[in-house]
Formats: sequence, structure tokens, C-alpha cells
Amino acid sequence: MSFTYEKIGFLDKGIDGKDEYIKVTADGAIDYKVLREEIENQYFRECSHPGSYFCTSMRIHKDEWFDDECIVVVQHRYDI
Repeated sequence: MSFTYEKIGFLDKGIDGKDEYIKVTADGAIDYKVLREEIENQYFRECSHPGSYFCTSMRIHKDEWFDDECIVVVQHRYDI
């Protein structure tokens, strides 16, 4: 299964970081387990020290009408 990613935008969370919104489309019905693994491989980072960047949380919002697209929210954060 192949996915196409379109960055929609960011929501600034101040000193805590930002949320990134991505529209995902697929060539068929989305296998959400495969999508989650691919997103984690691209974005997952653990915190290594105070003040460092980490990304351990994301949400997938399924489209109500279409099974080949969804919105992914990736939470980019900084340990403060």
C-alpha cells in the first residue's frame, strides 16, 4: 500500500512545541496499522535530555465518508 502525504499546516503550542496536520491519501482502503507504523518510523523520537525535541504521540482521524483518506496529527514537543 502506498500513501501520499500533504502537509496541511501547524498549530503552535508555544514553548511546548507544535502539532502538525497531514492529509493522507492511499491507493485503496487505508490499513491503519500499516499507516501508524509508517508514521512512527518517520516521526518517532524519544527525549534524550532536558530541552530536547521529542515526538511520541500522534492521532489518526478517519474520514467519515472515504476509506482512502484521513488526517494525521503529529505532536512535536520539547522537554521543558
